Amino acid sequence: MKINDRLVEVLRAVVRLYPATKYRIAKSLAYPTSSVYYELSVLERRGYTQTLNEIVSPTLRGLLKYVKNYGCDEVVASVFRVIYKVKSGNVCKFLSLLAQYEDELDNDILNATFKLLGRPFEVERIRGLDSEVVEVVAEIVAREFPTLNHGGHRGILISSSDGEVWFLGYCSYCSKYLFDRCKKLFIKLE
Repeated sequence: MKINDRLVEVLRAVVRLYPATKYRIAKSLAYPTSSVYYELSVLERRGYTQTLNEIVSPTLRGLLKYVKNYGCDEVVASVFRVIYKVKSGNVCKFLSLLAQYEDELDNDILNATFKLLGRPFEVERIRGLDSEVVEVVAEIVAREFPTLNHGGHRGILISSSDGEVWFLGYCSYCSKYLFDRCKKLFIKLE
């Protein structure tokens, strides 16, 4: 969905000033306050922002629109980390990859992550991702979708086309988020 230049500028202010009120955002821009309030309502209706307790925050779609228009910088990376509580990996690489799906996504970080992984999950596709992106993906999966919570592991198991089983999530033995075959996990499961 195309949005006009003024909407993109207002969205940029939402990201750069987060957490901020509508009033603070309006005062930071060179447009009349009423025009900014109107643009903020349009952004919210289109799913690029949301308002909770007077604070306007970008949604995942809003962050991806920012990345498409301005690139990924420390500001958007910090906002993403705060909103989605992601500590590991390179979120700029992750967001840049997700940006291609911006129009198809809602504000659900897990669904967005699964969009990136493909359905059904493809081992080769995941292995082809940058290791820092895999770290972000594994952290999101371990926190949001821990179908496996066993022996110090939180995450999911994925079968490859050759029958091997891979783990995506947090491994307490390795003390990191990863995508790999974990011998400790499979010894315990056998």
